[in-house]
Amino acid sequence: MFDNIYEECTKQWHIQRANKDWLPTALTTYWDESRFTDRISYLEWVCRWKETYKKLSQDSRSCKLAIRTGQREGKITWQEQGHREALRFFAICLLILRAEGKCRSWKMKQEAKQLVS
Repeated sequence: MFDNIYEECTKQWHIQRANKDWLPTALTTYWDESRFTDRISYLEWVCRWKETYKKLSQDSRSCKLAIRTGQREGKITWQEQGHREALRFFAICLLILRAEGKCRSWKMKQEAKQLVS
């Protein structure tokens, strides 16, 4: 399930980047670290996810402020807008991964209950 989400995010990113073979290294690193197998590793993963998403939200807000400031001053801000779009895409990918992580955690919990029974 995670692999399908990751491949879809990668494909959509490549479509948006107009034939540039580039994927955010932070997303790749985050994806590699998202393999959890028990409750403790899942909770660690959630903490990393929250830290990443919080930082991403702050970056997005500061980028949005830079765009507004640039527009008021009459500067061209297409580069900042492209950067903000990349941040939004990364946030969407993280939200998808979080939802899938919750599903995987629930399945692991159900499997553990069956082993105990």
